[in-house]
Amino acid sequence: YSSNRISNIASSTNISTVKSNLESISGTNSVTIKDKNGNNVSDGLIGTGYTVSISNANSTENLIVVINGDTSGDGIINALDLLQVQKNILGTYSLTGVYSEAGDTSEDGKINALDLLQIQKNILGTYTIGQ
Repeated sequence: YSSNRISNIASSTNISTVKSNLESISGTNSVTIKDKNGNNVSDGLIGTGYTVSISNANSTENLIVVINGDTSGDGIINALDLLQVQKNILGTYSLTGVYSEAGDTSEDGKINALDLLQIQKNILGTYTIGQ
């Protein structure tokens, strides 16, 4: 993680898997996960915009999840994400914040046709977007 972001989480990853993995390496710390609306969640898929809070006796660190390609925040890379990136390129929809970061799959600082192509190929199974 860096800059209050947590990444390297594959799409279609269950919330309980992330929670147990983080708890196994954090020792006595507690881990809570909230969806993009701020509701505590313990089941389902983790997606872009979710918040992972890691707490110990002295402090709490809140990290926002970014899954490259998951611009809709539902935890999977699908046609909705492809459509959102396409509309963002055309200027008819605006991806902002972590959703814009998720749309920049090539990690070159901008959302363009390369990102659209990578998402399309990921959906088709001929390319895997790096996390």
